[in-house]
Amino acid sequence: MSSNLIPQTKLHGIAFLGDFPTISKKGLLSEKYQKKTADYLQKNNGVWPWMVKASNQVFYQAFNQISANSSTSVACTKEGGLFQPMYLTSFNRTKPYSEKKLGNIPEKVKNLQDILAKRGVSLITLVSPNRIALYPEILPEGYVDRTRLGRQNSYDVLPERFNKLGVNIIDMFQFFLEHRNGAYGEGEVFPPTASHWNEVASCVAVNSIYSKLSALKSIKLPQIECDKFELKMPPTEADTDLLEIANLLFPARLLKPSPVVIGGTRNDGTPESNIKRPRILLIGTSFLFAIQKNLEKHKLAEKSPLFFYYRQTRDVSTKSFHNLRKNFNWEKDILSYDAIVIESNQASIGKIGHGFVDHALKYFRQRDAQEK
Repeated sequence: MSSNLIPQTKLHGIAFLGDFPTISKKGLLSEKYQKKTADYLQKNNGVWPWMVKASNQVFYQAFNQISANSSTSVACTKEGGLFQPMYLTSFNRTKPYSEKKLGNIPEKVKNLQDILAKRGVSLITLVSPNRIALYPEILPEGYVDRTRLGRQNSYDVLPERFNKLGVNIIDMFQFFLEHRNGAYGEGEVFPPTASHWNEVASCVAVNSIYSKLSALKSIKLPQIECDKFELKMPPTEADTDLLEIANLLFPARLLKPSPVVIGGTRNDGTPESNIKRPRILLIGTSFLFAIQKNLEKHKLAEKSPLFFYYRQTRDVSTKSFHNLRKNFNWEKDILSYDAIVIESNQASIGKIGHGFVDHALKYFRQRDAQEK
């Protein structure tokens, strides 16, 4: 540790003690000091990170898994690609759909959609895909519960109710499911080393949002030329996020080129002065990172802040997060937008809005009661 003879290598997704633990009588007697010291010495020497990567590499090549730990945050497909095990709960319907908990969510979204529409704000509901639901054949048999189709999850029930109520829903999971053998096959939706859709797939989602908003507002909005892209090697950082936390000794062996959109925008001959660049508020999961990036990259929106899980704000340029203050001036902070996009993944559609819908309905109902 003092000589630094062994070159340093970085591990992702593993917490380290920054400073040597401070000794105290209480810590010594409870043995917390001893445990922290042992942990510090183990994880902060030059050997341990290399041993973790070497161990993961052996497990990957010998057993097609990342480690001996069954609760790992990344797992392997049949072909040696990577996926997030957190989606297995929805995939296997381990926690079946609950009418009591989720039954009134479509009505809440529709009520808020109507309230906002009267105030000139369009509410759009976006459903993002996940890899194992879109391509169940990639899962090793050990991950699949053979009785899963005998139960319902929230996605089996809620989209139909959203549609019947007239919710402005854009179901990108269903879209890519219908096109999975066509132009948007597996390689053009999910990279084998990433947890989210790639730039082409997210670009298609942006165009879907703008098509819906054009119809709702009766305005001309540009479309991105998503079919014009080039394959980049090494792939973009966003297309290797699962590979990073896998902490393999030879990660480059899993790398494949990722598509980067190089096309501009098509305006169907509409003069530039007549092209509207709306103000859009994004509320949802990390699938919106790519949406926000596309809006910024192609200068499609006047502004497009992201409320991450309705808990934090995300700055697209620095990728930094800040706690979200919810004591809004609603006229200035919410109703000043042309559109609000609330997003959730296919696996958790029952959490759409992540608290924003209830918060907004409470505010408007209280205001209506005060006005009466």
